[in-house]
Amino acid sequence: MLMLRQHRLKSFILALLILDFSNFGLAQTESKVETKPKLKNEETLLLRLNKEPDNLLLRKQTALEFYQNKNYKKVIELLDSYSVDLKKQDLSLLANSFKNIEDYKNESRILNLIIAAHPKDVNFLLRLGQSYVLQEKFSEAVEQYRAAIRVQPDNEKAYYGVLEIFKKQKNQYESQIIVKDMIKMFGMKPIYISELCRIYTEEAFLEESTKACNMAISKDPKNPENHANLAQSYIDKKDLKMAEKILKIASQRFKDSERIYTMAGDFYFEQKNISVASRYFSKAVLLNRNSLGAQLGMARTSFILGKFEQALMGFENACKIDNKDSLRYFKESVSKLRLDGNHLWERKYNSSLFRCI
Repeated sequence: MLMLRQHRLKSFILALLILDFSNFGLAQTESKVETKPKLKNEETLLLRLNKEPDNLLLRKQTALEFYQNKNYKKVIELLDSYSVDLKKQDLSLLANSFKNIEDYKNESRILNLIIAAHPKDVNFLLRLGQSYVLQEKFSEAVEQYRAAIRVQPDNEKAYYGVLEIFKKQKNQYESQIIVKDMIKMFGMKPIYISELCRIYTEEAFLEESTKACNMAISKDPKNPENHANLAQSYIDKKDLKMAEKILKIASQRFKDSERIYTMAGDFYFEQKNISVASRYFSKAVLLNRNSLGAQLGMARTSFILGKFEQALMGFENACKIDNKDSLRYFKESVSKLRLDGNHLWERKYNSSLFRCI
């Protein structure tokens, strides 16, 4: 009986061992089976396209897939050599791809292909105008914006495109004409009157600027530029009391306007009120560290007040913005320190001056 039980136990253990080994072998077999990674849709399309390179529909589908995945260089590779065979939608995709890699020259080349076939498509005329602006081809850009206006006289974007170019070029005469055209077409919008206020002020048309700026303030009282330009028009007219009054009120009302504070600083500097000027310049610098006028104003007033460290910081910051305009005042300060026998600060200023040159 005992021998029978021992025999059964051995048989059971042997069966378990056989089962474990078979499972181990199965596991090893399964581990050797490698599942191929699933191809991405764009890769699948590319494989198909390699077999059918002249299949234009497949080529466009593949390019669209790459475009959606923001692989713009691949889109260009797929479509550019076929550009003469593409329709407007696909050419637009190609132009956008060039734009997205900042290749504006080729963007404009493709847009010109579209416009040749669709000369009255205002959207593409505007896009070509913007592309030329980014290439700093301003004459060509104006031509495209004006073409858009001829096709669609009430397209405000086209007028703004022309205006922005003239502002870049500081062409106040043409700016004035285009703004007046906008007023005729779209009415007395506050932004147009503000532009006239700016133009007349910069051109020093004294009566026109005062009138336009007062009208601009009445239509858009929350625009600090209107107040700054009105103050400047009174400065140009030598009405300093009125200019001071406007600047004081504006500085209280527009506490985040660097231009207002810099203008106030300049105003009091001209009046030889250096302490007050310094206060305004210091506030302007806090509002905009990249303002050359604010940094130079703070530097010059601080220097006069004997705050040499603060002045030096202002000159150094101004040099980083525009060393050409800053050097004159920086050199004058070094000369003044030398004449006063302040050799300690002269050495410090000289050391910084050489880095500015």
